[in-house]
Amino acid sequence: MNKLLLSVGSIVAAVLVAQAGEVEVTVASGEKTLAQALADEAKTLGLTDDLVKLGAGKLDIGELPEYEGNIHIREGVVYASATNAFGLATGYTKVYDGAQLQTYTNAARTLSFGNEQFIIEGTGPDGNGAIRCLSTALQNSIVSPLGKKLTLTGNALITDTVRHDLLGTTDLGGYTLTLKGGSFFFEDSVTTNGNVIASGGSVTFPTQCSFPGDASNIFTLTNNAQFQFCWSVLSKVFWTLDVADGYFQLSVDKQDNLWNGPVILRKMTNFKGGNNAATFATVRFPKKVTGDGGFNMMGNYQELRLGCPDNDFKGGIAMNAGSLRIDADGAVPWDGGRLFLTNSAVIFNGVASCNLPSVEFNGTGYVGKCSGTWKAEVVKSGTGELVYDSLMGAGLLDVRGGTVRFNRSSLAGLNEGTKSYGDGETNTPLVKAAYTDTPYLMLTNAVTKNMPRMERNNWNQNELVTYAGYIWNTNATDVTWTWHVCIDDACDVFLDGERVISQAGWTTIVTTNLTLTPGPHAFAVRAYNGIGGSGASHANHKFKDSAGTSCTTKGLAVDIQARGMVTNSDYYAVLKDPGDGTLFTTSLQLAKFTTMKFAPGTGVDFDDMPYTLEHLIGLPDVSSGDLTVTGDWVVDGAELAAGGTSVSSGKLSFANGATLKINDILWGEKGRSGMTFLTAVGGIEGMPVLEDIASRYHRRLVRSADGKSLTFYATRGCVILVR
Repeated sequence: MNKLLLSVGSIVAAVLVAQAGEVEVTVASGEKTLAQALADEAKTLGLTDDLVKLGAGKLDIGELPEYEGNIHIREGVVYASATNAFGLATGYTKVYDGAQLQTYTNAARTLSFGNEQFIIEGTGPDGNGAIRCLSTALQNSIVSPLGKKLTLTGNALITDTVRHDLLGTTDLGGYTLTLKGGSFFFEDSVTTNGNVIASGGSVTFPTQCSFPGDASNIFTLTNNAQFQFCWSVLSKVFWTLDVADGYFQLSVDKQDNLWNGPVILRKMTNFKGGNNAATFATVRFPKKVTGDGGFNMMGNYQELRLGCPDNDFKGGIAMNAGSLRIDADGAVPWDGGRLFLTNSAVIFNGVASCNLPSVEFNGTGYVGKCSGTWKAEVVKSGTGELVYDSLMGAGLLDVRGGTVRFNRSSLAGLNEGTKSYGDGETNTPLVKAAYTDTPYLMLTNAVTKNMPRMERNNWNQNELVTYAGYIWNTNATDVTWTWHVCIDDACDVFLDGERVISQAGWTTIVTTNLTLTPGPHAFAVRAYNGIGGSGASHANHKFKDSAGTSCTTKGLAVDIQARGMVTNSDYYAVLKDPGDGTLFTTSLQLAKFTTMKFAPGTGVDFDDMPYTLEHLIGLPDVSSGDLTVTGDWVVDGAELAAGGTSVSSGKLSFANGATLKINDILWGEKGRSGMTFLTAVGGIEGMPVLEDIASRYHRRLVRSADGKSLTFYATRGCVILVR
């Protein structure tokens, strides 16, 4: 015999039945408790019986503390709010199409789901879900776990008002699960293919979940739904994420918030969270991002990382106090929307060249090492400095506020190349063959930041290794270094186009003093191997350290103190650029902009590099570098009359035919007394041609006696009448 305890308020009735089976209970309309419905139909329910709910009405099942059976909701509504409404919660509750399970908890009442399985389909009799969670506050166990397994037998809807956790697996069975309102936590994995729609509310993946299937499965956000990364790395999820209307909440720690499937952004999509300077919140989309929308990174200290070269989203990117990390050229589409970056950085991860849409940096900013182009322009607005550590150029650099500081670390290193030149002997014949077959310039565009140690590293026979670029003396005065060269089989060093060291033979050491004047010098190294060993040589054990150990790691090295010690390797160090271009640069060409435009009070820093510019607009402050204007310089007459002056800390040069364009205003006394529009501490070379315009003024330029300033005059003539 099976015993069933039914709780109706404080009344407990004991009912005995002969055997387990199905017990149908009908509530045609209105609402009844389970005890009332059983009494009305003169039925009993055993501990292992299946309860079958029929009728359009609502059945409150109350408390079933020892119940082990299953619940079938074929029609109408079953309401569960008592702690043990599902009994021992070891079976299943099945909601059929058109029926509904309603649950309710609050801060004082707990509803135990245990290991109960929920099998659902449909949207319920009122369109509010096969399961409708009516809770007004989190139950006292903090969360409302929704069983250990959720199974769909058709498309299904769950609605919620607070929060429910899907603590177990979710079996979609190829159907679509819609989650509406409230908060849903996927604590475990989805086990079969299907689709999920989050309509309003939020969906959270607090752990490393795994979903089956590929991008044909779709996770949709709509009705301003929130997708919350919570310490989640969804590297095992390859579904399509379709953001029709929603936003993302990022975890605040260093966790990589990753979605490993394609993404559709149908509108500008907000990303919230982060706000911790010590632990940037990263969101990463390595697969294709498409759609008319884009990324609106609303929180501070967020990093957006994009990696698919086929991305074609149209909406652009907005960011504040964050970083955009690009893992592939094309990850930010060239033809996509504009980038608006406030106090933010663009960083390239293993990308040598990249093409990006136009960008505006507001406040401070940073552009990392990469070559390539921006589609049309780079705009700098707001106060602060944009550090430009990149070789990416554009048609226009428009500086509306603050300064732009170029960083030559984007050029740090030397160009490296190798070439096999055929059969040859060592020493002089080998060197001659290499000179005959190979031009002076570098052989490839590969870059190394360090001078080669020329170790014994299995160079090929008859191989030439080259390094070329520029070596810098960053001191204000000349420096003299002692150079040591001992390469198996030979080595030449060039400085400013002249061969200054020639060493041949693996037993030969060459030491010499070389003096570098301040600034950059063209520099090249050519190392050769014929046959036998290769790389740095110890010169038949003549080159040793103080302990007497032969040295084969300093084939080319210097003693910056020029102490003249020929054979002691301890006095020499391999040349190594620290990565900022203060020792070696591959070239002298910073990022190329055709036009630079400057608002009053703005400026540019060229990091002691020469810069050649075709078009210049405005009166910038130019610091740390020499500027050459080859085309035209356009100056606003009103700015000049108001006291505007361009000041350069270096040299400013005008190419032949360069034009100065100044529009006319009512010059008055300013024009008669002259306005110094340019001062260059390093001097002015060349003289621009003043544009010939129709004017009632006599316009002219005058260079100062010391050659360091240019003054513009605009005067009116007068008529003298004599009687």
